[in-house]
Amino acid sequence: MSNDVNYQDPYVGEHHEPDTGSSRRSGGISIPTVLASAGVAAIISAIVVTIGVVGIVVSERNDSANAAQPTVVNLGSAQSALPQQAVAGQQPAAAPGQPAPAGAPAPAAAPAAENVPESGGTVGAGPAPAPAPAPGATTAPPQQTAAAAGPTALTPGQLNTKVNTVMNSRGSRAARASELEGGERALRQIDAVAAAITTYGNVGLSYQMVNPVQLNGTTMTAPLQISIVGRGSQNRALTWVWTGDKWKLSNKSVCTIAGFLLLPCSL
Repeated sequence: MSNDVNYQDPYVGEHHEPDTGSSRRSGGISIPTVLASAGVAAIISAIVVTIGVVGIVVSERNDSANAAQPTVVNLGSAQSALPQQAVAGQQPAAAPGQPAPAGAPAPAAAPAAENVPESGGTVGAGPAPAPAPAPGATTAPPQQTAAAAGPTALTPGQLNTKVNTVMNSRGSRAARASELEGGERALRQIDAVAAAITTYGNVGLSYQMVNPVQLNGTTMTAPLQISIVGRGSQNRALTWVWTGDKWKLSNKSVCTIAGFLLLPCSL
């Protein structure tokens, strides 16, 4: 009897299939895993880029806001520039005797005034001499007279000078006519009045202009006080009209004087 035992390999004759799973894990590449990793990386990159863009925009807005807000230095510069701008907008003042700069407002026009000397009211008195101008005084240019705001009223003494000039039959006819609204025509009426006053002079007739003097635009009115010794005084309102550059006795007033002496008047 033999002691040899027949040994048979249990794996002999068996066919073993290769372990595909283990080979994939050890030596192969998993395509789903690769695709998933690539997708995650793309998402992370997009998030990073978006965060960067948002950060740039926010930074620019902050820079703009900081630039718009005035700092202490900028505020001081702006305040120091304001007086220079105000000075630049002002017109330089004209030196005395020099014309005003272009664009400067015109000075207010002075009222028109007639240079008439003062005198008392006496019968037959001639015109008083005109006062001499003060040293250094200058005559106003015509354009200032034309642009005057309006004529000024005369005093009773100045009106006496005008009345005496008109009633002085020995004076210049041109000078007398220039004091009347009706000119030479009214002067002929005044000549008749002057002759009548000379006749009444021996009974103590006198006249003078008295207050109040009233001014209404280009019309001036004041009372003429006529006195006769032993008969008292009466007032007659006389009116002057502003014509050209002087006050002239109106035609109505010439007839008023003539009517006091009972003379006809056709002005």
